Amino acid sequence: MSLWDNFLSAIRGMPVKSIGINVPLETGYSQVRDVLTLIDAICDVYDNLAYEPLPDGTTFCNLAVQAVCGVMGYKEFAGLTADQIVAKMISSEDWSPVPFENAQNIANQGSLVVAGLDGASMNQAHGHVVIIRPGRTCYSGKWQQTPRCLNIGGENFIARAKRGPLKGLSCGLNEAFQELPKIYVWRQSL
Repeated sequence: MSLWDNFLSAIRGMPVKSIGINVPLETGYSQVRDVLTLIDAICDVYDNLAYEPLPDGTTFCNLAVQAVCGVMGYKEFAGLTADQIVAKMISSEDWSPVPFENAQNIANQGSLVVAGLDGASMNQAHGHVVIIRPGRTCYSGKWQQTPRCLNIGGENFIARAKRGPLKGLSCGLNEAFQELPKIYVWRQSL
């Protein structure tokens, strides 16, 4: 039975089978709705050509994160840069830090999880933010089991790298960041 079949079974109130990841599908419609809403929002952003990098190098990670967060009900990132989004997560009581090793499981439960670093931490002019997406972790020589993410930036991906050292291979935070990012969950989505 596929992940999608399990979601549909859960929505219809039918018994579900274990799918090998820690998504508590038996918890009822509201939990499944949140996972489905999160997946749909991520796919909509990924498929939207407006988020493709421009020839001049301009990228849109902040707008992508704002779009997904807005669909999930959090609209406080509107108009913010990546640096400002990271600062807001650090200072706001709406967001709680998440240990790296827990990020994937929390996203798999339908919670809104955002990872990011400000430009100063990256030694760059601008920071970077991503959404941790539901799914399975992937292996990284850099960080071992790595959460999957929606990355909108120099390269847009949700599963496999299109270029660089991991071209065609599974990627996640390992390709989105050189240094381990700060990871936060929107408390209201827990």
